[in-house]
Amino acid sequence: MTDSELFRREALERLARTDGESSISVAQPVGGSIVALGAAAFVLIGLGFCFWMDYRPRTSVSGSLIPSLGQIDISAPRDSLAQTIAVREGAHVGKGDELVRLVDPTAQQSGTRSADFKRDNFVQQQYALNSIARVSLIGIEKEIESRNAEVAAKTMQLGLMRQEVKHREEQVAIEEQILKQFLDLSDENYVSKVQVSQQRVSVLSQRSSLTSLEQQIAVAQGDLVQIHSALAQLAVDKERALFQQGKDLGELQLSSAEALDQADFSLQAPVSGFVTSRLIEPGQAVKSGQTLLSIVPDGSKMQARLLVPSSAIRNALVGSDVALRISSSPYQVFGLGRGKIISISKSALPAGTSESDGGQGDGGQSGENYYAAWVEISSQEKKDLLSSGTSVQADILGAPRPLYSFIFEPLKRWSAD
Repeated sequence: MTDSELFRREALERLARTDGESSISVAQPVGGSIVALGAAAFVLIGLGFCFWMDYRPRTSVSGSLIPSLGQIDISAPRDSLAQTIAVREGAHVGKGDELVRLVDPTAQQSGTRSADFKRDNFVQQQYALNSIARVSLIGIEKEIESRNAEVAAKTMQLGLMRQEVKHREEQVAIEEQILKQFLDLSDENYVSKVQVSQQRVSVLSQRSSLTSLEQQIAVAQGDLVQIHSALAQLAVDKERALFQQGKDLGELQLSSAEALDQADFSLQAPVSGFVTSRLIEPGQAVKSGQTLLSIVPDGSKMQARLLVPSSAIRNALVGSDVALRISSSPYQVFGLGRGKIISISKSALPAGTSESDGGQGDGGQSGENYYAAWVEISSQEKKDLLSSGTSVQADILGAPRPLYSFIFEPLKRWSAD
């Protein structure tokens, strides 16, 4: 074998340039001890890395944003027409501020607003009721006046009859005195028996007349009692008529108020807050129960409501850090949102919970139960990007664990099974 076959051409040329003063060394293989030392160092570094380094397990879940104080939906109480809308989406409203004015779908009647037409109709019905009640009351009052006149006449008649009774009683007493004297004189034959008999007849006649007069007084008193009873009944009838008038007017006012409310009414803000959504436009027909506006009360902050599968609930603890990816603010541009779990539901939600409930859409497919976890978002500087109902993807960061536990985790699960 020649030198040109043993050595590289570059080496031979370098040797020729140096007139043979350079030496050529043949590469020797690395010794086994050096390899062993390198492998041992690598293993030691790996073990040190496993024992001294740690990691945080991540649990990926999804959910949605909800206000901490809730969201108030303003709904239409009945089928109506949105006449005016006083607020825009994102505007701040105070408690009691008018939000929407609704009108009856049949808002025009012969060129007149429905509310004005019904108000005029109410005035006419009220006038008719008052007229009927006035006629009835006038009749009762006339009857009361007539009965009072009868009472006065009967009272006067009774007074005269009582005076007549006194005169008759005096006459009877005189006639009885004369009869007694006649009887005394008859015993001495000064008065004949015929005269005595005539005097007895006169006494009986006076007594009969007195009895008849007393009977007339009793009848007159009975008539007076009946008249007073009739007066009492008339007073009751008058009170009943007044009560019925008030009742009819009250029912008319109530029905009129309901009719006016149905014809033209406004919805007002129950609390102060921000309008987060406006789902209607002026002139739009709305159905009963249809949501028109949504208001988030003042002081409310956005929270993330996450659904944690039961298989991963042990990794979610109150105080755990959460990394949020909000759909309305891409994390590639705005970065990840940060937060902490502030509450976890004690009981599992039923299987089949959807994202509209703040959870994952495959809950119904996997049949797995979920626990609701509420996350307080650390920074809410960009509130315009945080709106109620926005979907979020989140990673729940568990407590730091040694790296070696990740290696032995499958063994632990296998031994537990």
